[in-house]
Amino acid sequence: IWSLGGPVTPNQHGEFTLRNLAAGQYQIVVRQFAKYWYLQSISLPAPGDANPTPINRTQDAVLNWITLRPGEQLSGLAVTIAEGAASIRGQITVDEGSLLPQRLYVYLVPAEREKAKDVLRFFAAPVAPDRTIALNNISPGRYLMLLKPPLDRVRPTLTKLRLPDEAETRATLRREAEEAKIEIELKPCENVVGYQLPYRVSKSASNGSASQKP
Repeated sequence: IWSLGGPVTPNQHGEFTLRNLAAGQYQIVVRQFAKYWYLQSISLPAPGDANPTPINRTQDAVLNWITLRPGEQLSGLAVTIAEGAASIRGQITVDEGSLLPQRLYVYLVPAEREKAKDVLRFFAAPVAPDRTIALNNISPGRYLMLLKPPLDRVRPTLTKLRLPDEAETRATLRREAEEAKIEIELKPCENVVGYQLPYRVSKSASNGSASQKP
């Protein structure tokens, strides 16, 4: 994708154009640089809405692939950014004598059942070599936390986590997070500092598996 189009920055009116894209299926990846912004939605006009307006129907461009046919010019893509993002800074705590895996990620999944399929409520960030964690641009709400290895050796873990085809991966993470029972509630613009997230190796970890306890 990047060799064909490259990342773009919106102009002062919020408009952007992605050019020179080959036909195929695409996922839009958004990066926010303001501390208190979070990604609220990505949408497209529903099929048949040739002249999109605010009252027209839309389709979720996060749950579904954006499909481009040869020569097609797609318009009306709307990326909505909202204010009030929260953040978390903290440290992984480990039992005496236990070792942290070399590559580990901290995951946030929505705690509310009605948000279980909200792709943009799933977050992931790597655990640093000094066992610190940092998650930014989080939408306010209740979350469950989980520690696991990265989802992909090549693709960024957060990108992989939010792919339209990864619904089962998100459901599995949420089930595991429910078992771990580590919950956090984030208010608008809240900055959590010094959070202690425990990592525990289970007694049955002879096969290399691990579990968490609050």
